[in-house]
Amino acid sequence: QFWQYGEVVNVVVDDRLPSKNEELLFVHSAEGRKFWSALLEKAYANSISCALCTSEGLAGASASVCKARRSMCPALNLFKIIQKALQKGSLLGCSIDITSAAETEAVTSQKLVKGHAYSVTGAEEV
Repeated sequence: QFWQYGEVVNVVVDDRLPSKNEELLFVHSAEGRKFWSALLEKAYANSISCALCTSEGLAGASASVCKARRSMCPALNLFKIIQKALQKGSLLGCSIDITSAAETEAVTSQKLVKGHAYSVTGAEEV
């Protein structure tokens, strides 16, 4: 069950999880014998409305709204979604994608570290 938009939503998923060479592709446990986190990620991905925005939805075991890019969901007003999620007490995280290994831990002109995970604690339009 997930709490969405003020109501409980039941989500049922099968136990088939995406894998390659007998390794789970997304969220997985360190010892590889526990599957609750992968099943939770699958259930969450099935429960959110923007099917294009499910990639890495629970990466790092966070409960993010969704991973959204304007190119994937052009009509999506990401700022409003972030504000609404924060008002409801959701935990949000973000990062700056890296395009090569050389960019790992590179610092931007705004003093943000590429590839580093950040918690979102507020959002203001400037």
